Amino acid sequence: GYAPEPVALARPLVRPVLAMGADMKNAIAVGYGNRVVLSPHVGDLDTPEALEGFEQVVGALPEFLGKSPAVVAVDAHPDMQSAAFGRRVAQARGVPVVEVQHHHAHAVACLAEQGQREGLALVMDGTGWGDDGTVWGAEVLAVEGTGFRRLATFEPVPLPGGDAAVREPARQLV
Repeated sequence: GYAPEPVALARPLVRPVLAMGADMKNAIAVGYGNRVVLSPHVGDLDTPEALEGFEQVVGALPEFLGKSPAVVAVDAHPDMQSAAFGRRVAQARGVPVVEVQHHHAHAVACLAEQGQREGLALVMDGTGWGDDGTVWGAEVLAVEGTGFRRLATFEPVPLPGGDAAVREPARQLV
């Protein structure tokens, strides 16, 4: 879409939210009322320059919109830089942090765009930290309100080098 073109929500949010996004292909979002405004694409947060740009966007978008977040949403993956920064932002503002499972976030975003609160979602978006403490890869999720159930997935496989195997799929061949 076009940033900062808002995405309309069928139901208003209870409080303003700052969503930090993930470390790969990052964009943040500010949700308030019945809309969510996405930032421009920030990119992968794997360099100091990218992190600096990310931090600037996190500071600028809520200010540009005149919305002070009452909660900060972060990816549940414990090693994401975006999540760590989101926790620091929440602490500095004195607001709570909500951890969101990566694939559930994608499913809810698609449902919200369609004005739905529940549905089945096939999410095939690389890896995300699962609720069971393992790395998830491709899921069929039953989404109901703010919760979800994982209905199906592929058998897990080793990731040589961890997240590096996602960025360099040839590692899987080895």
